[in-house]
Amino acid sequence: MKQENDRRQKAIHLLRSGSSVQEVAAECERSQKWVYKWRGRFEAAGWSGLERRSQAPKQHGRKLSQSVVRAILRMRSELEAEAASGQGLKYIGPQAIRTRMRKKHFKARPSYVTIARVLRRAGMSRPQAAQPVVAYPHLKPSAPLQLIQVDIVPHFLTGGMRVPCFNAIDVVSRYPSGNAYAQRRAVDAAHFLIQVWQEIGMPRYTQVDNEGCFSGVSYPFLCVRHGGPPGFVRWHRTLVFADLLSEEQWVGRTLPSGLQSPCLAKHVSA
Repeated sequence: MKQENDRRQKAIHLLRSGSSVQEVAAECERSQKWVYKWRGRFEAAGWSGLERRSQAPKQHGRKLSQSVVRAILRMRSELEAEAASGQGLKYIGPQAIRTRMRKKHFKARPSYVTIARVLRRAGMSRPQAAQPVVAYPHLKPSAPLQLIQVDIVPHFLTGGMRVPCFNAIDVVSRYPSGNAYAQRRAVDAAHFLIQVWQEIGMPRYTQVDNEGCFSGVSYPFLCVRHGGPPGFVRWHRTLVFADLLSEEQWVGRTLPSGLQSPCLAKHVSA
């Protein structure tokens, strides 16, 4: 950088001492256009004009306008007030703000990440409390039907309706299954588990979410081992169901109302 600045100063010295543009260009091993450029800079700003200028754009086309920033902060404030008074939904984060911007027909609707950054800079975001580190035990399946994991993910329809979506996947084969229910009751969880076991197969273990519908309010489904007591393992926030009986062993068994099936699980009262 210093060497290039010295070259520019040399060009100005030669020009001021009477050398032509062509001679200066040859002496400095640069084009005549280069000489004209730095001569113009020197004439406009003196020696400081020979310093390298920033090439960053003077205007940022994607920079949020102040009106959009103020709109984001105002909507966050409105959502906080509504949530505190029990009106509407309790969601006040970037997704809720962007949804409100769409309903109010804002042409500029920043991304969730951008909205979160605006809130953070304004001190209107809630700092997340540090979560304690919990060491969970982990199964290490190596073949299909050793471990199926089940979870519930809520999805929100236009208008705010919440739909519980049950999802399952065989950890090794990556075979997925899913279904949506109007609620997430124990009977819905039981229906879904039956669907999964019928569709994918009966695994050695089924690991489920810590939702109340799984952990057993009305229908704790305990899959029992062959000829042994219920193989029921419970750890922090996780339930694991042990070996399932074969389909033939369940013929004639009784499942809860509406869940009749010749296989899968035995209903045990809490």
